[in-house]
Amino acid sequence: MAITIRNTEIENMIREIGRHTGEGPSAVIARAVRSLNGDQLSPEESRAKLNRLMRGVPPRDPKLTWKDLENDMNSIFD
Repeated sequence: MAITIRNTEIENMIREIGRHTGEGPSAVIARAVRSLNGDQLSPEESRAKLNRLMRGVPPRDPKLTWKDLENDMNSIFD
């Protein structure tokens, strides 16, 4: 599958990295993708991690709960 990058700045970065590492553009992109693979959490993993953090750290304002803050954040997208 051929991928065309239509961003000159990114293309130049890929070429520059390739010059330093002796790789072609495809190898530079492949290495970047491999290094990113696994960095993304699934929605379930993300929620579990957030829940662990919320249990350990209370909101700074004692009048608020994490649920209040979550509702406020979600209302931004409504």
